[in-house]
Amino acid sequence: MTEPMTEGGARTAPHDEPVGAPVRAGEPPRRGRADEVRAVVAAQHRQLRELVDAVRDAEPGRDEALPRLLRYLAAHEVVEQNSLHPVLGRGSTEHGEVGARVTEEREATDTMERLEQLDPGGKDFDREFDAWARALLAHAEAEERDELGTRLEELDEAETTMVLRLLDQVDSIAASEAMLERIAGGGGFAAMLDAARLEVSRRLD
Repeated sequence: MTEPMTEGGARTAPHDEPVGAPVRAGEPPRRGRADEVRAVVAAQHRQLRELVDAVRDAEPGRDEALPRLLRYLAAHEVVEQNSLHPVLGRGSTEHGEVGARVTEEREATDTMERLEQLDPGGKDFDREFDAWARALLAHAEAEERDELGTRLEELDEAETTMVLRLLDQVDSIAASEAMLERIAGGGGFAAMLDAARLEVSRRLD
């Protein structure tokens, strides 16, 4: 995904267009292949990098840029926790590369909850956000390099189809009514994660 540029060469704020190939109403889920899963995960990680940059560049405007990042991240992480991680871990999300990535996600959540107590316009926020963002993007790289690795090729078509079915819905989960209600009600990242879990659970029923 190439970031749009203004005439002066500056980044414009990322929009909310889907990064994968979402399933339209009435269409059957895509039949999954390992390379499709890898491509969608990588595209969503690029979207996260753009959203991180939008928060860094927002002067002012973080009151809009930060929730946009967090609701997308909440949807992405919850989808992975309900599809990709358990499938790659063969039912376990506590060991090996899968366990390491899940631990990193928990740590990122804890750090963001502390970050939300800081003034988004202050230098303390800048410093702490940069550290959080570096850890988040390192996690994304490790996920693609180490967790997916060759293990993704071991999944059968039913497994990759299930994973793609949820990955394709990250954008719509991030923009769901449940998610927007949590934000409107002043809910932080933890509330967004809860909203994403409820939405994923509803869609899996």
